[in-house]
Amino acid sequence: MAQSVLWTSWLDSRSRYESLKFFVKASDGNRVFPTDVTYAMHLYSSWVLLAYAATEAAVVDFGRAIIECLGEAAADPSMLPAPVRVEHYTRMLRDLGLRAKDEGADASFSDLLRSVDGESWADTTILMRLERNVWPETIKEWLGRIGLAGEKLRWMSQPIGASAETAASRLTKLVEERNDIAHGALPTQILTADLMCDWIDEIAAIVGEIAASLQRHLASEYPNLLVAPIGQLDPNPPRLSDETIAMLEVGVTLKSGSALLLRSSEGAVHFVTVKSLQIDGVAMEEVAAKSNRVAVTVSRDARGCVPYSLI
Repeated sequence: MAQSVLWTSWLDSRSRYESLKFFVKASDGNRVFPTDVTYAMHLYSSWVLLAYAATEAAVVDFGRAIIECLGEAAADPSMLPAPVRVEHYTRMLRDLGLRAKDEGADASFSDLLRSVDGESWADTTILMRLERNVWPETIKEWLGRIGLAGEKLRWMSQPIGASAETAASRLTKLVEERNDIAHGALPTQILTADLMCDWIDEIAAIVGEIAASLQRHLASEYPNLLVAPIGQLDPNPPRLSDETIAMLEVGVTLKSGSALLLRSSEGAVHFVTVKSLQIDGVAMEEVAAKSNRVAVTVSRDARGCVPYSLI
């Protein structure tokens, strides 16, 4: 499995949102054609449709990355947690039943049936197929297929940054507006380019929370996905803050603002960002792999934790 396959999916998605914001600002109807209301309405409709498309694409990409991770963690379905295994079997057998009814059970069907419980299960499974629009309840159900549920998704009912919107209410409004436009209705109100970009940032933050939740969950449930720590911890660290990890050597390039996973001695996994880096007390924006005597300060208490690269 390629390293950071799941996080790479999020980085790709974040790039889509940034490209969309660039397009929104460049095509601002109020600036280009200030008196053409019809043009502005259709242009705004395109912004909404693109914002939705970027969000659905992110979820679909996450689904592929999840299966790649699960295929790495479980050579065959018997190695999956029982609820995840049942979800896989149920969805595959239902889909194969419909296929047999429509197309018949030929040799290729038999091969596919054998793959459901074989070593190639991850190549054929539809476990993480997205089957509906990205409503909040759809996302919860989708994540619940791999056991990511309950308190782990509490963030969906909390405000997004300084916004009064919660993740659930923002997703709901995105899908509602997208559906109205997709079915031929013109928008009843038009956001300015600046407000639309703020809206896109909120949606991107929600997708980022999904990515972070998946990181924590998969690393907790499948610790073999955590290949190796990011470097060698200092066994006799100097006196540092509770959020700072003393490394004798780092094995990867680190940047201020980059993300890591911390695993505690009890097995709990935390998603953190790098707040600052120092080498021998000198602040650095970036440290190269093989750097020595690095102090890594992260966004939470790191005492007793080992840092890992993202999945």
